[in-house]
Amino acid sequence: KVTSTKMIFGRSGTPDLSRIEIESGCVKASAPTARCSATAKATECTSEIMTANYFSAICTELRRNKKKSIGILGGMGPLATADLFTKIVNMTKADCDNAHIRIYIDSNSSIPDRTKAILQNGNSPIPNMMDSLKKLELCGADCIIMPCNTAHYFLPELQKQTSIPFISMLEATAISCKENFPGKTAAILATKGTLLSGLYSDVLEKHDVSYIIPNDDEKDALMRVIYDGIKAKAEPEKYKADLF
Repeated sequence: KVTSTKMIFGRSGTPDLSRIEIESGCVKASAPTARCSATAKATECTSEIMTANYFSAICTELRRNKKKSIGILGGMGPLATADLFTKIVNMTKADCDNAHIRIYIDSNSSIPDRTKAILQNGNSPIPNMMDSLKKLELCGADCIIMPCNTAHYFLPELQKQTSIPFISMLEATAISCKENFPGKTAAILATKGTLLSGLYSDVLEKHDVSYIIPNDDEKDALMRVIYDGIKAKAEPEKYKADLF
């Protein structure tokens, strides 16, 4: 539960959405924890997390500053997009429909697989992501969020193409780990694309957060859980063995 946030305002008196700071709070895991020997090392927090409370804090600040809105560059995958939208709605302090944040969603399921693009020289997701970004710009979104960790590999290129700030899930995670679990070790549970690209290891090192990653067998188990289980909407029994 986020207890307080701080918004940095520019000289014009408008909020700088890229500099919202969490004063205190916590984060919540969004994906099942896969079998990992790292847990034997008394890991205190995980890094592959959907920072729902962080985005809830952003929503609160956007609502307080009238006429602000959020754009969700989604479809990666559709369930993650729906989950993030649901979290924002449920965690926004609102006593009626009109008090909620205006949210634009482009759930573009045609965006090519990010992991294949990174590991296997697959089709680049950037053209389709740019198409979604332009649509969100036209809608009038004041900031952009992406409910996909691996997609953040392409965030720097996307940010170059727009003046609308992206709110990075990676930065939010690292900040939360540092502030809420000082001196503890993070376990990075992610797709092979996210792990190989060093997305989380780089940002955790930037914020002086120690971390551990799965071994090769555990990476395979994670991929089965994510692709053959969650994304395929399979029954938990199908991937249960890889969870523990």
